Order: sequence, then C-alpha cells, then structure tokens
Amino acid sequence: MQDCNGSSTPSESRLVLSKEGNDELIDPTTFKKIVGSLRYLCNTRPDISYSVGLISRYMEKPRTSHYMALKRIFRYIKETIELDLLYSTKLNEEDVELIGFTDAD
Repeated sequence: MQDCNGSSTPSESRLVLSKEGNDELIDPTTFKKIVGSLRYLCNTRPDISYSVGLISRYMEKPRTSHYMALKRIFRYIKETIELDLLYSTKLNEEDVELIGFTDAD
C-alpha cells in the first residue's frame, strides 16, 4: 500500500456494508490483525475511530467489500500522514502537572 493513491476521507460518505453478500469471503485471521492494528492506531488518530469502529463489526466473516473499506482507511492514513496529536497549554511549563490513571493489575 506504499504506492497507493491517497484518500481525503477515511470512508465513503454513504458507505453501506452488510454481513451477507455475494462477494467472496476473505481470511478472517488476517482481517482481524489489520483491524487490531488500526484500533491501536486510533489512540493517536481519533479521526479514523468511526471508520475503524464500523469495519470492526464485520470481523467474524469478512468479505471483499469489507476489505476494500479497510484499504480506504489506509489510503486516508497515507494522505494525512503529517497529521499529529498535540497537547498544548497556555500555562508555563513549571505550572503544568500531568496526571494519569490506570485500572490494571
């Protein structure tokens, strides 16, 4: 996908996907790995969250149409690779305190 054309949106505007269809089934293991990678990427790219959530519904029996939607997300990522997530404040560095919480054992 390195040489693919980019896309300005992560999914088509009126994308309709279905669990049933006439298109060919694809390997669910590979599909799940790719979707899992995209779900991880959503932590720093919230702009793809909706599209990744939508495609995640079809991990049980993915079809070619689902794979095409998945490729569209990657084409969007290629087009917008320069986007980043920036946390900024108007406070002085000395006044900033970063606190994090977790619920893990």
